[in-house]
Amino acid sequence: MFAYKVPYRDGNGTQTSETWSTLTKARKFRDLVRSQKHAGLLEDFKAGQQSVSAWAAGWLETAGAIKREATHVAYETLLRLYILPELGGMAVRAVTAMDVQRAVNAWAKTRSPRSVHLTYTVCASMFKAAVVAGLRRVSPCVGIELPELPDTEVEPFTVAQVWALAGAIRPQYRLLVLMAAQTGLRIGELRGLTWDRIDLHARTVTVDRQVRDGQFRPVKSKASRRVVPLSDALVVELGAYRLAHPPKRLTVGVKGSHAVTVEPVFTSPRGRLLADSTVTPYWKAACEVVGIDATARKFHRLRHTFASVLIDRNESPKKIQRWMGHSSIAVTMDVYGHLYPTSDDSLRSAMDDAFALGPAPLATVPDPSDPLR
Repeated sequence: MFAYKVPYRDGNGTQTSETWSTLTKARKFRDLVRSQKHAGLLEDFKAGQQSVSAWAAGWLETAGAIKREATHVAYETLLRLYILPELGGMAVRAVTAMDVQRAVNAWAKTRSPRSVHLTYTVCASMFKAAVVAGLRRVSPCVGIELPELPDTEVEPFTVAQVWALAGAIRPQYRLLVLMAAQTGLRIGELRGLTWDRIDLHARTVTVDRQVRDGQFRPVKSKASRRVVPLSDALVVELGAYRLAHPPKRLTVGVKGSHAVTVEPVFTSPRGRLLADSTVTPYWKAACEVVGIDATARKFHRLRHTFASVLIDRNESPKKIQRWMGHSSIAVTMDVYGHLYPTSDDSLRSAMDDAFALGPAPLATVPDPSDPLR
C-alpha cells in the first residue's frame, strides 16, 4: 500500500510534512501549501487538526479572563448544550460554512430565533479566535442564514398598574416595587441595595453593586455604576419603610474579596439576604390579583416603566441613559425609541414658540468713519 508524503515549512519556518493515502489528496494539499506560500500566509495545519471541543475548552478559559462571570457562564452553557454537540467532534480546520449552517438549522428546530442568534454569535466568536490563533485562514461563519428576529418592543406597566401591584404584593415588598418603577434599578441591584448607598438628605441612591448567588458582585458594566435621583414621594416612602422595618446587620460575601457587614434595605421574611426566588412567588401572586397576563409578568417591566415615565415627561435621552446605566445613548434609543412621540405636532409647537414673536430688531452697527462714534 502506497502513502504520499508532502514536505513543507509551516508559518514558523519549521520543516514538517503531511502524509496522504492517495496521490490526488497529496497533490491537493501540495497545491494549497504552494498557494498559501505565494500569498505569504501559511496556517498551522497540525494545530488545526485539534478538535473543536479541544479548541473551545482553551478558548473559553481565555475568554473567561476578560468576560464578566455571567457572560462566561452563558458561553459555557451554549457551547456545552448546543455548539459542541453539533461541531465538537470535527477538526477546527475541517469545519465549513455548510457545517455551521447545518448546526444553525438544527438549533432553529427547537429554540427561539433570538436564542439561535445568541448561540451563533458565540460560535462565530470562537472561530474568529481560531483564525487569530492561526488554526484557520478564514472563519466558516460567513454567509450563514439565521432565522428572522421578531419585532419585539418593550412594554412598560402603566403607573396605575404599578400602584396596583405595590398594593397587592406582600407589604414588606411594596417599596421594592415602587423603587424599581421610580429608579429603574434592576432586581439584582435592588437586592444588593444597602442603607449606606441611600442618601435621604441629598435624595439620591448610589448603584455600584448587585447580589447574585448570595454574594455582592460588580454591577453589569462600568456604565451601570451610577447615582439616581430620588423623588420626594419616594424619600417619604423610604423613611416610613425604615421605621417599619428597622435595618438588620448582615455579613455578606464579596466576590473576589473579604466579606462585609452591611444593612440591606430589602431582606427575606426571615431577615436574610433577599434572593430572587424569595420575591418571585409574591410577585406572581400580585400579578394574578391585578390581572397581569402570565406572559407579561416580568419584574424587569418595572424598569421599563421608569424609562417610559421619563420619556412621557420629555426628559433628555442623555439623562435617561445615565440613570438607566446604559453603555451608550444608542442602547437607550434602540430599546425605548418607540416610546417617543411620533407626531409632527411637537415640531410645530417648538417652531411656533421660537418664532411666534416675529423678527427682533437688529442691533445698530456704528459706522467706522463716523468721527462722533
